[in-house]
Amino acid sequence: MKAIPSSDLEKFFDVPFLFVFTPFQEELTLQVTAHLSSFHVFDCSNKALVNRLNKLQQEEITFLFSQAETSLFIYADRLKSFRFLSKTMRENNLKFLAFGQSKLRIEAMAKEAGTEGWYFLLPCFSETIHRVGVFNAASFLSRALVYGMRNEVGVAFNPSAMPWLVSGKSHRINKPEYLEKMLVFLAMNSHKTLAYNEIGTWCGSDNETAQRYVWMLEDYGLVVPLKAYATGKKYEYLKGIRVGFLDNGVLNYYRNNWAELDFRADVMELWKNWIISELIKKDQKNGVKNAYFFWQSHTRQSIDLLVFSEDGSKKGYLILWKTKRAINPPPLFIKYYPDIPIYVINPSNYLTFLMP
Repeated sequence: MKAIPSSDLEKFFDVPFLFVFTPFQEELTLQVTAHLSSFHVFDCSNKALVNRLNKLQQEEITFLFSQAETSLFIYADRLKSFRFLSKTMRENNLKFLAFGQSKLRIEAMAKEAGTEGWYFLLPCFSETIHRVGVFNAASFLSRALVYGMRNEVGVAFNPSAMPWLVSGKSHRINKPEYLEKMLVFLAMNSHKTLAYNEIGTWCGSDNETAQRYVWMLEDYGLVVPLKAYATGKKYEYLKGIRVGFLDNGVLNYYRNNWAELDFRADVMELWKNWIISELIKKDQKNGVKNAYFFWQSHTRQSIDLLVFSEDGSKKGYLILWKTKRAINPPPLFIKYYPDIPIYVINPSNYLTFLMP
């Protein structure tokens, strides 16, 4: 999958059909419809609408979707009949756009249609600074750490539209409340080293279910799981996972805390989550396929983020908020991996790492 370019959206969406994965359906819909002259939006999170669409015959599909230049399906991965519907529309040269919340599902739908899937992410910090100017970076940063990057288009996070609350057992989620409890637990422990049985115990499930749910949340584009990196050296964590959120607005929703930075005790956690998500999002927007890990020892030494590039290069990052003391990389990591450079990211130098 490739990221949708932030520029020339009007030209990009002027295609016969398109499949896009995004956890931010409303934001993308607002941006797309601003560039369309004639369109109908079909919200496939609406059960009544889905039931009607699933019963359409070929002639009815041709008539209904020819009434506007473009048919836009949001939450399209929830429509069982979309395979038949899209095939009929393509055969009749009817233009449509399909947005979905499951990356795997959208990839499969695009492949079946003989095309590639795309994904849409909220603006990177570098894109925002390019628009508002570098001198406004500090004021925007304070807002981004609390409300996230989705606040750019003025659309609030809508938890009621989450797939597990709407589609029930279609993703083998028999008890959606487990997943909601998991999101709260992950938000309160963002980028802390956890075990799957620890997550499962909190949610009332076993560790295998907890693991499946975490990777399902990644498929929905809500969380960013980091596996532990280890090569069997002494004292290294061999297992464990750290989970962050792709957007701080979602993180703070599940933390149930919208206080400003001056009134919060978790600024370091917000900062770390935001920096890691921005670094990963920057790579995704640039089409760079990197692997991401964390490193930790049983002697409480750790690296917040390890980035392994396709070309074999490796980098490590320590992410700090404000500190007056000098920070040195963990000596055990330097001993084991002297060829991996370590960079410290803090509020005085973060622009160097986030800008192109």
